[in-house]
Amino acid sequence: MRSIHIILASTAVVLTILAPLARAQQAEEETPSYTLITDVNVFDGVADRLTPGRVLIEGNLIRAVGPNVETPDGAVVIDGGGRTLMPGLINCHVHLALPDAIANVESKLLFADVVLGSQLMARGYLMDGFTTVRDAGGNVFGIKKFIDRGLLPGPRIYPSGALISQLGGHFDLRNLTQHKTESHMERIGNIAICDGVPEVLVAARRNFRLQASQLKICVGGGAASDFDPVDTMQFTADEIRAAVTTANNWHTYVGAHIFTPQAMHIAADNGVMVFDHAFLIDEDAMKKVVEKGIFLVPQMNGLSPELLRNPILGPVNLAKIRTVHGQAGDFVALIKKFKPKIVFADDAFGTEDVVFKQRRYELGYRASLFGNFETLRQATSAAGELMALTGPRNPYSGKLGVIEEGALADMLIVDGNPLDDISVIGGTMEWFDAPPPKPIETIRVIMKDGKIFKNTL
Repeated sequence: MRSIHIILASTAVVLTILAPLARAQQAEEETPSYTLITDVNVFDGVADRLTPGRVLIEGNLIRAVGPNVETPDGAVVIDGGGRTLMPGLINCHVHLALPDAIANVESKLLFADVVLGSQLMARGYLMDGFTTVRDAGGNVFGIKKFIDRGLLPGPRIYPSGALISQLGGHFDLRNLTQHKTESHMERIGNIAICDGVPEVLVAARRNFRLQASQLKICVGGGAASDFDPVDTMQFTADEIRAAVTTANNWHTYVGAHIFTPQAMHIAADNGVMVFDHAFLIDEDAMKKVVEKGIFLVPQMNGLSPELLRNPILGPVNLAKIRTVHGQAGDFVALIKKFKPKIVFADDAFGTEDVVFKQRRYELGYRASLFGNFETLRQATSAAGELMALTGPRNPYSGKLGVIEEGALADMLIVDGNPLDDISVIGGTMEWFDAPPPKPIETIRVIMKDGKIFKNTL
């Protein structure tokens, strides 16, 4: 526990040094009392069409939307010039505290490297139009505090805290000679290795003490790890229930790294409400997901043949991915048939350019599978519903992912119509062969919490 406190203190020191430099990247102006955006075609995050109108913002909230919204005295007026106004994008599975390949974070990066890399990742998400992210495991508490105070640019962060995994589980990153020692990722607070109900309770309670908004546990194997086959079942029902009971006591939820139907049935029966990945789901498990209102959070790029070209993956990882690809043939068809709650995610980690490329490819590839509107809905209103699942642990008061009266003023103004062309918000079918990422010129305005972080109108 002492090491966690040291880590948080170190985060504060590093970010305090960064803060004066970052203030220049803050919102361009102090938020006026009123901002009126005129002459825009509104995608509200819900309907599959654009509606001409105006949007009035007071402070950090949307006060009115419609064709005849009046201009209050003293309002700052932004002429949208007939462009599209839409909600800020929401990414439901990121790892800000993995700013390099997992093996490099474990063995080569100092904690200061991780902190600085996390800040660059956070800024990158915001400047790509992602005004909210759900961090699916990692020590991002310090970064979040400084972003929320306006000292660093970045999205709203819903932190899961240390990713909870069992010995030999998906995030037990120790090599075979380290089985009696902590890994570096444990020491810096990115993961917690637990065995038995008491250890799971301690890890869960520690995360909430650090102000996690939800928990994330590993209930099966994964492709990014070396020692746990994808088909393994991880954590017992009692251990899963310990995490869920703790989350329920804090009036929020547990999400699970999960792949197989067996793991899904046990997790669902014991109260897990979010399935991250879930590629090997079958019809029976899908029916249970729909019945219980469980959210699916898949990174669709995980099923792309392009993933096998990822240079940071080793032979063990590639073999696991081929296994998943060979067994996940019904995934998209089951989603289209049963229509579960599904949200946008990229699960990107690595250096900033790698993450840029992966999240932009995720938009394009997902749109090729589900269509533009469904992809946009998954990244706006549907994702906003998942953020609200945190209940009173929600760190942000207000509705996300929609353009409607009373919602938080997170929005984009873009050239073109993303319902017709996903590339106007950065979607592409290029991944590893894509050129070095540049700012998305067609995203003209980025507003978060009523503050403008980009305006090229």
